[in-house]
Amino acid sequence: MMNARNLCYVSPDFPFENSRRPPVGPIRLGDDDLDAASSSRRWILAALLVTGVVLRFWCFSGLVGSDDLSYAHNAHALLEGAYQPIASPLSNRIGHIGLIAFFFGVLGVSEYALIASPLLFSMLQIVLAYAFLHRIGRPRAALIAAGYLAVAPWDVVFATRGYPDLPSAALFAAFVTLLLVAATARGRSRTAIAFGAGLCLGAAYLVKEMVILQMLYWAPALLWVAWREKQLRIRDLAAAGIGAVCVVLGEGIGYYAATGDFLFRFHGVDTGYNQTVWSGTALYQNLVQRVFVIGPRSLLFDNVYLMGFALGPILYLGTSWKDRPMRLILGWLLFDIAYFVAGSSSLTAYNPLPLFRRYMLMMAFPAALLIGVGLDRWWTEQRDPARAKAFGATLAAAAVVIALGAVVNRQLLIGAAAGCVFAAAIVAFVRRPTVSVALAAAGSVLLLGAGLKEAYPTRYHSAWAEHQLHAALTDSTRPVFADGRTIEILRFFNGYRDMDRYRDLFRATRDDVRNALVVVNEPRVAFAQEHYGDKLPEWIRGGPPPGFRLVSQVGGDKPGEAIFLFYAP
Repeated sequence: MMNARNLCYVSPDFPFENSRRPPVGPIRLGDDDLDAASSSRRWILAALLVTGVVLRFWCFSGLVGSDDLSYAHNAHALLEGAYQPIASPLSNRIGHIGLIAFFFGVLGVSEYALIASPLLFSMLQIVLAYAFLHRIGRPRAALIAAGYLAVAPWDVVFATRGYPDLPSAALFAAFVTLLLVAATARGRSRTAIAFGAGLCLGAAYLVKEMVILQMLYWAPALLWVAWREKQLRIRDLAAAGIGAVCVVLGEGIGYYAATGDFLFRFHGVDTGYNQTVWSGTALYQNLVQRVFVIGPRSLLFDNVYLMGFALGPILYLGTSWKDRPMRLILGWLLFDIAYFVAGSSSLTAYNPLPLFRRYMLMMAFPAALLIGVGLDRWWTEQRDPARAKAFGATLAAAAVVIALGAVVNRQLLIGAAAGCVFAAAIVAFVRRPTVSVALAAAGSVLLLGAGLKEAYPTRYHSAWAEHQLHAALTDSTRPVFADGRTIEILRFFNGYRDMDRYRDLFRATRDDVRNALVVVNEPRVAFAQEHYGDKLPEWIRGGPPPGFRLVSQVGGDKPGEAIFLFYAP
């Protein structure tokens, strides 16, 4: 680490510091200079946080009306003391449900309370990225990584949606960051910090169970660090493990008290937890298609993720591949990529993970760290003739990936970004670093612009969404008739207590469907089979019943795509 008066690079062996490779390039600075530099960085970080908040509200999504509505229903029940676990993954992510319930209690039932937890954890990730790289002596890389997370498009979008993916990813990032702090701390505080890291790991599991699978990478990696490099002590790892186990044991005891099953979380999450096969999703079940076609396309050719998951690793490998501590982070990102492409949505059985964008959020933190270090090394070493060709080759490879993304996505902004990055590569070869950096920065801005352009139209916020949320959590008065099975599914989704009278949750402001028959299109509801093993009657699934006409539908433009169908005589 840097001492009090020397500004220098940390040994590339960090966090496995030893005497073999001392710090290089000390520059003597006075205390005033150090204080001024630190103050300037803090102001920049504050500006990045403000920028992140503004972008997140500009791309505000709010209530989507799918999984988040079920989380809201369970959180409201928890707040009222009526929560009862059932065999459903959406009912058993008690960490996420508890956070929503807390903000419902503090802010009242609203969209803003629903998304408060993802929003705060999104901002926490920015601070964690800065803290991680600043801790290993790379303040400029820390600001770059924080800046990337502040504006990364889908991090911006999912920060205002009530899904658990972003909070669980941020808590796991806190686990890794606190272990780094424990490795560099002194005295008894190391064990306490490591215990806190374990609590973060346990909390990440409570929010969403799949995040724990990242320990398949980190468990052997941390044991290797402790055994080979002696920087982390076995005592520290044991403290982290105890912290995580305490959280999991507490959850198990709570479920045992409520259900009589200590492992209810495992049983509840995995009960019937298979992906529904609809248009395009059947390919998700084919491992060859996932590994060689759909997965790579999702990672490389989605314009939103080009910067983080294509340019990031390429830039790192081209500039900083000898940086030992960051190899752990590169391994983390590569593991997450492999898990996204071929991983499972279940802890006890292989159910292919849906290739949804929100599942890529677990990659955002390691990708940001790699981008920060890569760009920092590029900036500091760009004038080295021996490195000029490496920088040029790195940018050229990135330009090729971006160009492919432009072709696949048919986006002019991505094509312009590819042109800027390719021009930056040419200029880097002739050693014009300032121009090269400017062109690469322009390409990055265009990439982010393309991502935000796609993110912006996804906004859902409206007075109608507020009505939808409140209607889901209160008794209703409008008569809508349904068969018993549909009533039960509606009740499960939306928390209705009156079995005979319903408010039209989805179309109350658009269509008059009083005295209508509402039926659920069961094949379009992934978790209906968890509660109802038998199929709906064929006359419901096959079309309107005799004497009824379709008057409204929700969830698609065609009856076969809709979730709820409203029929009237």
